[in-house]
Amino acid sequence: MSSTKDRLDVGSKVTLPQDVDIRGHVTIGTGTVVHPKAAILALSGPITIGASCIIEENVTIINRSPSPLVIGSHNLFEVGSHIEARSIGDHNTFEVKSRVSSQVAIGSFTTISAGCAATAAGTRGYTQEELGDLLGDDDEEAEAGLKVGARAMKRTPSGATETILEEGEEGEAGEGGGEAVTAPSAAPVVTLPDYTVFTGSVGVWSGQGRLQEEALHAKHLDYLRQAMSPLASQLPSWSKLDQLSKSNKVVLRDAFAKDSKRFDTYSRHFQGDRNKDISVLLDFSKNLIDEEIWATLLSLAKEAKVEEQRDAMFNGEQVNASEGRSVLHVALRDLDDDFKGKDKVEGVDEVIPELKHIRDFSEAVRNGQWTGYTGKPIKSIVNIGIGGSDLGPAMVCEALKPYAKRDLDAHFVSNIDGTHMAEALRVCDPESTVFIVASKTFTTQETITNATTARDWFLEHAKDKKHVAKHFVALSTNVKAATEFGIAKENMFKFWDWVGGRYSLWSAIGLSIAIVIGYERFEEMLRGANEMDRHYASTPLDQNIPVILGLINLYYNNFLGAQTHAILPYDQYMHRFADYFQQGDMESNGKFITKSGERVQYQTGPIIWGQAGTNGQHAFYQLIHQGTKLIPCDFLAPIETQNPIRGGEHHRILLSNYFAQPEALAFGKTEEQVREETTSKEDLDNSFLIKSKVFDGNKPTNSILFQKLTPGTLGALIAMYEHKIATEGFIWGINSFDQFGVELGKVLAKKILPLLSADAAKVDAEKHDGSTSGLIKHYLANANKKTSS
Repeated sequence: MSSTKDRLDVGSKVTLPQDVDIRGHVTIGTGTVVHPKAAILALSGPITIGASCIIEENVTIINRSPSPLVIGSHNLFEVGSHIEARSIGDHNTFEVKSRVSSQVAIGSFTTISAGCAATAAGTRGYTQEELGDLLGDDDEEAEAGLKVGARAMKRTPSGATETILEEGEEGEAGEGGGEAVTAPSAAPVVTLPDYTVFTGSVGVWSGQGRLQEEALHAKHLDYLRQAMSPLASQLPSWSKLDQLSKSNKVVLRDAFAKDSKRFDTYSRHFQGDRNKDISVLLDFSKNLIDEEIWATLLSLAKEAKVEEQRDAMFNGEQVNASEGRSVLHVALRDLDDDFKGKDKVEGVDEVIPELKHIRDFSEAVRNGQWTGYTGKPIKSIVNIGIGGSDLGPAMVCEALKPYAKRDLDAHFVSNIDGTHMAEALRVCDPESTVFIVASKTFTTQETITNATTARDWFLEHAKDKKHVAKHFVALSTNVKAATEFGIAKENMFKFWDWVGGRYSLWSAIGLSIAIVIGYERFEEMLRGANEMDRHYASTPLDQNIPVILGLINLYYNNFLGAQTHAILPYDQYMHRFADYFQQGDMESNGKFITKSGERVQYQTGPIIWGQAGTNGQHAFYQLIHQGTKLIPCDFLAPIETQNPIRGGEHHRILLSNYFAQPEALAFGKTEEQVREETTSKEDLDNSFLIKSKVFDGNKPTNSILFQKLTPGTLGALIAMYEHKIATEGFIWGINSFDQFGVELGKVLAKKILPLLSADAAKVDAEKHDGSTSGLIKHYLANANKKTSS
């Protein structure tokens, strides 16, 4: 398990656990996480700590060797750490009550928080008076800096930047864990590979040559504190794929001619083990891959620790590091408790009771027990939400329309444009309509504005606010705001912060789905998703359908220059499927910062688009076939149709196109073939015409063929794409589970809103850019004009 030498080298991106003791010559690589109460003591050789490490609370790192302890840049030393170093790099942070000693210098932009004992040769603490003289007594930023520690700085005569440390208060040193014992004269070595992860209370003793097995094989911790993700481009297989994409030019026509078993090699079949009716075939043989490229893609997934990151997600680790949250939409559909690790997360034990709440309410609406304020049964529901609170339920209700209660109308209002709400209300009866207000915080501007408009419309008829409770329910955790709105507490449905909006249709956000198709069908969809969850969680990478889809897409996105990806379902019920995964994919993977805070050096999420076939064939397939863009496509179709009209003739025609389009894209038509098919001498002499009928082919596609679009199958397909998206994010090293990109525009909109009812003079005072100011002024100049029609 380990060799015996005189040092302990720990590779980059390693996690050292709680209560670990290390003695001897120690090197800790870049991106390492050291858990609480660890003791690192160098006796016979130097300690070197790389950049971007996280040293958690009450860690002791002491150098007793003649060599310097060198600390790199951008490290975080949490509360109570005890550090004795010869040199400390730039941009480090030492939190409250740390004891920091440097015999040489402390680098610039280093923060020494209040209550620390900090000393350094060549750098000293400054009093508040001195800071005032240097920065100006009225400098608010300096005062703010003093409150949080030291972020102030000054220029030295040479022009260099010197950190100004707050005057050290008599802070206590943290209680470093581990005993200081004498290492043997010949300390053996334990060498671990890069990106190793330890968990638990593991002992690492170079002095005794012992490393517990669990340290080598544990797969996750606090999800590596998110600082562990390397840039994907630094992985060995990434460089190899870059080379292969240039050297291994795959021509599909030749690949199939040489290998009669290519379909068998590059296709996978998934069938539910609890619901055998769920059957999905993935044919990825028409992709620009060969054996070497495929093997290297699988190696990339291994090097990027896709399995470990996946397992961390399923076990409730805080994989959404920017928001400090678990990502557990899989828990919403884990009705048989297959994934035990999730149970430690707060709120998971409330999933089943909340599903019962959904069942009781949806059944009451469907069977007529729930009536409006005049006693009429409910005939319309209006789901008011935006983003995941709208796209998911709307897509599913459309996809599963064959299972819908046909005498119940469902409307989905998301847009703040009043037209959206006005058109929905135009066809609703206030005496028989239930409004579902989907906003976790009950503060989302679009949703609450639309809900208030709906309530005003309702009260124009009902008059008494007490009737609101019979016609409005809330999918929210803000009991106070929802109650003030008029919604009864018992009509509030909860979900949790570990449920992201674009993954929320499995939660109370799916209440409209349960009402439309019935709770039993809703649960069938949850269980179908769980079938795919278990496949993703346990199937080897080379057989794992979501992983395969993710790797194939990543290859085009990062090595062959594809910018977009088309989702093309040959089922009219799925006509909103691509719309749904525009959010699912682009909001998840539209990121340029990795979880370690570095800017990526490669493309991340592609543009997702698509339309139901065969409509798309008469719209944009021209560009896919003969345009200059590489557009990988997913073709999806059911073997069985929900509507076998004319003896199934419609469906056979549909499927003939489903089979034909990937074939045409893959193999194309040569000029020679065009000439062979041309019978007119006049046409043969028309070179422009002949060349215009040539198809280059070699356009990549996946074909996904499922048995029938049932609730269970739809659940499995949605989960399949969810996990495909997560796989790509894991490899790119980004956080696929936050969405800060949607915030800036909303913040600016709130600042602009008051200007739209002000005069033009106030616009300039707000100091917007010239373009924005010009547009607002044009609006104000014309806002009161009324057209004649």
